[in-house]
Amino acid sequence: MKTKFFLVSLFITSVLCSQTVTSPEIEKLLTEIIGEKDPGLFIGVVKNGTVIYSGVRGLANLQHQVQANSASSSNVASVAKQFTALCILKLSLKNKLSLEDDIRKYFPKLYPNITDSIKIRHLLNHSSGIRDYADLMSLQQNPWWRQEGLDNDDVIELIEKQNDLNFPPGSEYLYSNTNYTLLTEIVAVASEVSFHDYSKQLFEELGMKNTQFLKNYMAVIPNQVLPYSDWGNGIWQQFPMITNLYGDGFLFTTLEDQLIFEKAIQNAEQTNNELLQKSQKEIPNSEITTYGFGLELTDRLNRKAVHHSGGTGSYHAQTIRFPEEKLSVFVMSSNSRIWSGSIADKIASKMVSSTNLKKKDDYLAQIPKIEAIDSNQLPGLYKTSKGKIVRIIEKEGVLYYQVDNNNPFKLIKEKTSYYAVEPLPSIKIVFTQNRGMVKFSLYRPGNEPRIHTKLPEVELQGHQLDAFVGQYQNEELNISFEITKEDNAIFISQKNYKRPQKVEILTPDDFLVSDYKLMIKRDIFNRVKEILLTTNRLKNVRFTKKTNLIFQPKINLKST
Repeated sequence: MKTKFFLVSLFITSVLCSQTVTSPEIEKLLTEIIGEKDPGLFIGVVKNGTVIYSGVRGLANLQHQVQANSASSSNVASVAKQFTALCILKLSLKNKLSLEDDIRKYFPKLYPNITDSIKIRHLLNHSSGIRDYADLMSLQQNPWWRQEGLDNDDVIELIEKQNDLNFPPGSEYLYSNTNYTLLTEIVAVASEVSFHDYSKQLFEELGMKNTQFLKNYMAVIPNQVLPYSDWGNGIWQQFPMITNLYGDGFLFTTLEDQLIFEKAIQNAEQTNNELLQKSQKEIPNSEITTYGFGLELTDRLNRKAVHHSGGTGSYHAQTIRFPEEKLSVFVMSSNSRIWSGSIADKIASKMVSSTNLKKKDDYLAQIPKIEAIDSNQLPGLYKTSKGKIVRIIEKEGVLYYQVDNNNPFKLIKEKTSYYAVEPLPSIKIVFTQNRGMVKFSLYRPGNEPRIHTKLPEVELQGHQLDAFVGQYQNEELNISFEITKEDNAIFISQKNYKRPQKVEILTPDDFLVSDYKLMIKRDIFNRVKEILLTTNRLKNVRFTKKTNLIFQPKINLKST
């Protein structure tokens, strides 16, 4: 499931007050966000181990006008990952498994050609390199949400056909729902009962009696909240949910149960609950420290936080915990017009104490002396040392920063060759020039500056474009695409495309088509032999050239 992303800089960059928000203020917020006859919104706040607010507004079922309440059961999407991780952690504490186990102990058919160890802890914090099944299915033009009855076994069968990873295990972080699908099977093998039975036992121990992972989308879930979207036309429609997936999401729970859990988390130290205490911390021995046991471990509102969001169809949810404040905010909804994350931030920003603000990094002190550069030299393509390409474009005298084909961000000039990024003014871009080479450095709080070097303009023509023409095949997914040439441009087409799409040539080895980034790989004779495709949660998916191979004699490299 793709986690929904909305810019909430309004809340992040606002001045945070130490005044505690009152129940009437949250009630007012509720009424401002949705109407009584809209799909429901659920909000809960726990402070110092006690529920200080629990509120619900809207309907659980529009067809029958059923009012939502704190016992209504909604889908929290990827917020569910923390509970799958709890099952793994519990088994680890009982010595039923080790987080250092290679997952091939449980999946002997996976990645036989990968010699690096893929550990359970790599699955937990999305550093395994295993590709996201949802994006793989989208690449096949068979989206997961269209597949009636799709279940975890289908996902595992798809992954068993994969030969490559996005990257070596432990070397990077890239969110992938597949990780948590695989974890459910590990739970079943290690516990010797089904994942549903083991997780049900966990929920009962936690006092969450009305929480359960999906088994069958047709099954009756008592007091179920239905999901609704209006797709921009103002007319509510029920969002179809026809799959049987679980573990990476699809947890149905109530506001009552989630507040029970938040209280247990806050009181874990007093109750000496080792499981819950460890679940909120980094994974031992992990190379990645920004994500733990199904939870993000990054700052929020400039404070230490433990949090996670989720979105599946019209369902969405957000959990935010501020451990130093002993404050938790939980929001969930089945209403696609709103977003739980921004609502949770708005509530939390009024409740956190001003005394726990983290000291801001003096990251701007790293900026060198700024020199004037002819602004006409700034637009163009820039590349990082890791191969990421971005562009600086100019429109009507204004500069914009753009990644791939995403919406560009306006650059606000603050000084000579010094810009802030709108709407995130804490991000600065500084242009420099040395011996005619233009670069820019991107500065962000808490991060090392990222240097981008301007690329020379390139224009490929004639026989140079002929080298790319042909059909390219990916055996793992059993899909192919074709590149053709017309009027000194190349186009890409795939089955079910309405029409071929024009390829944007960034460099002789880097192409862009919609949200697909294509990297050209050549043989020792400089012939195009394959294309590596990157998009969203997939990296370097290999497509081998099958047709229009230009013959060149092989050279005997052995010395005579």
